[in-house]
Amino acid sequence: LETNTSVQVEGEMMSREEELALLGALLLVFTLGWYLWARSVVGRVAAKPAGRLAGDEESAPLAQPLLEDGAAKTLVKSRVPLALRQLVFYVAVAYYTIGVTVYAVRRVKGHGPSDENYARIVRCAADLARGASWLVAIRADAAEYRTSARTRHTVLMAAFVLISAAAALREARLGKRLRLEAPSVWALAAHAVYLAVAVHAATTTHLVLREATDDAPATPEERAVELHQIVGFTWLDCIFVAKRAQGPEDKLDESDLPDLLSNDRTDRTFPALDALVDQMRRDLARDAAAGKKRSKTLALFKQLAMLTRGHFVCAGIFRLFYVFTGYLQPLALYIILKKFGQDSSLGWAAVGMLFFGPIANSGLDNMQMFVQRRVATRCRGALMMLLYAKGVRLDMSAGAGRVGEVVSLMSADINNVLNSMAYAHWVWAPVLQLAITLTALFWLVGYA
Repeated sequence: LETNTSVQVEGEMMSREEELALLGALLLVFTLGWYLWARSVVGRVAAKPAGRLAGDEESAPLAQPLLEDGAAKTLVKSRVPLALRQLVFYVAVAYYTIGVTVYAVRRVKGHGPSDENYARIVRCAADLARGASWLVAIRADAAEYRTSARTRHTVLMAAFVLISAAAALREARLGKRLRLEAPSVWALAAHAVYLAVAVHAATTTHLVLREATDDAPATPEERAVELHQIVGFTWLDCIFVAKRAQGPEDKLDESDLPDLLSNDRTDRTFPALDALVDQMRRDLARDAAAGKKRSKTLALFKQLAMLTRGHFVCAGIFRLFYVFTGYLQPLALYIILKKFGQDSSLGWAAVGMLFFGPIANSGLDNMQMFVQRRVATRCRGALMMLLYAKGVRLDMSAGAGRVGEVVSLMSADINNVLNSMAYAHWVWAPVLQLAITLTALFWLVGYA
C-alpha cells in the first residue's frame, strides 16, 4: 500500500512487482495442492459419522474410526483452535483485499507514466493471488483438521506461511535496501504471528472432547468446526431442510431437532451444580459460625457462573469486542476526513474499516447473545433438576402451599435467575461505552 509504486531497479531482471506476482502465483499453486491433498485424505481415511441429519451432507467427518472394540466411533474435536486460526487468517485476506482495491483504483485513475500503471496492474494481480491463497489455505487447514489420520497438523501450513513471509519480505525491499514503512512492518509482524500459530498447530495434539458412537453420534453443531459455520449458524440448516421435507402444515417433532451438545445435557450439568451448591452451603455455614453475613443470591450467581465459566467468560469477551468495534465507523470517518490526503495507506485502511466495522459488530453481538443464551439453558436444566431432587425429599402433606411453592420456583423464579445470567454482561458494557464516548468527546471537543 505504499504511496509510490516502484519500477524496475537498474541491474534487476524483474521489478519488485513482477517478483511479487511470481511469488503470489507460486503461493496459490502450493495452497491448491495442499487443499487437494487434504481433501483426498478426508475421503480416503475419515469415517462417516453415524446419525447424520438431513441437509448436512456438506459437513465433512471429524475423525478417524477407532476399531479396537469393533464398534464404529469417531472423535469429536474442539472447534476453538481451528476457528481462532481462521479468524487470524481472515485478517490477511482483508489486508490483501484492501491492497487489490487500492491498486485497482490507482490504475483506473491512470495518473503517472505507463511504467507505473503497468506496475500497478502487476501489483494488483500479486495481491489478488496472495489473498486467494490465504482463502484456499483456510479451507485446506479445515480439511486437514477434519481428518484424524494424524493427531497433529502437518508442516504444510508452516511451509505456506514461510512462502508468504518471503513475499512480504520482498515487498518491504526495494533494490538492496529495506523500506520498513507502516504497511510493510504490519505485514512482517503479522507473518511472525502466523508462523507461531502454524508451529503451534504442528506440535500440539488435537483436543478431543469425546468419542461419538452410533448411540451418541456427533451433533450438527459439533461437526460445524469452521469459522463461517459457527458465526453463520449453518449447522441449523438441518432443521429447515426437515421442515421443507414435511410440508407447511406439518409441525416439527422433537426427533427432528438436533441433539444438544454433551456439555449442555443435565446429566453433566446437574452433578456439577449439585457439588457446587454443597460447597456453597458449607461456606455459608462456616461464615455464619464466624459471624459473617453473605448474600445467598450472589453466592448462587457465583456458583452458576462457575458452572458455565467457559462460555460465561467467552460471552464477556464477545461483549467487550462488540463495544470496541462499535467505534470503528466513527474512527474511520475521522481518519478519512483528517488523514486521507496526507497518508493514503492509512486512508484506504480507514475505508476498509468503514465497511468491516458494522459486519464485525453485528457478528460479535449475535455470538454474544447465542453464547449467553447457552449459559442460561445450562443453568435452567441444572436448576430444574436441583429443585426436583429437593422436591421429592419434601413432605408435601406438611403444608398446603408446598406444591405451589415448588411450581413457582420452577417457573417464574428460575426465569428471573436465567435473565440475570443471560444479561449479566449488559451491566458493565454501558459503563465502558460511556467512558469511551466521554474520552472521545474530550479529545475532539475539549471542555465546553
